[in-house]
Amino acid sequence: MRPPGSRRLALLATAVALSGCSPSEGPIDWHVSEYRGRERSWRPESTFPRPPPKPLRMLIYEVTRYPNMPATQKQREAARDLILRSTLAAERNGWFEYQKAIDDGYELIFGDKTHYAKKEYFLDDRLVDPDRPEVLMYYNTKKGKKLAGYMFYVLSHDARGPQIGGPLTVWHYHKWWEGPFCMLGGLLPIGNPDAKGECRRGTKHSTSPEMIHVWLIEHPEGRFATNMSLNHKLFVQLVQDRDRERDQSIQSPPYDP
Repeated sequence: MRPPGSRRLALLATAVALSGCSPSEGPIDWHVSEYRGRERSWRPESTFPRPPPKPLRMLIYEVTRYPNMPATQKQREAARDLILRSTLAAERNGWFEYQKAIDDGYELIFGDKTHYAKKEYFLDDRLVDPDRPEVLMYYNTKKGKKLAGYMFYVLSHDARGPQIGGPLTVWHYHKWWEGPFCMLGGLLPIGNPDAKGECRRGTKHSTSPEMIHVWLIEHPEGRFATNMSLNHKLFVQLVQDRDRERDQSIQSPPYDP
């Protein structure tokens, strides 16, 4: 039997290893930017201003420990490796076919149209595992739903996402202003609180946990882009390009972070 707290320490060690930071480096100075596409205005989290009450239905914030830093060769290689492993896992598990994902237990997330979640993977101890992605993203086309990519989550609501590819792998979270969601495990939205403001299942939160996309198409803002609003015509073209390359070989998907 493991001593008390050993599981938590093991998970922390894994996250530290993935993020490229050793415990001896001391405190991490996290930076935050409200999402505005490629243009980011990083500020230390400790000085980040509070937004005015209910400015919008939802705001998105990106977080990093590499503000305004270029990626190293090692970080680029790690980012490329994550994309390659995700592509191979999607092929191996058959998730390029929408019905296979449904058969494997993925279900549309409450209040969403493109994110399909597997509850079992939200509640396990696996972090950024391409064979156990918490979410698969599918978009509608005339030829049915097409896989756009993965979305990985942290292990708990207040955890930090490991930046495997350094500044290339920016995580993000959502802030909701029209009331909190009830979240399974503090991670997966499963409904709204009742008239008394209580959750029969899950716990109540007005912010999401941190998450990161891994796009399996050449997203115009990069393979880890936060932006979900893809032009439909562009998406169809990107899927066609991706599938043409898959037919040739999935061993070396083109990628330039």
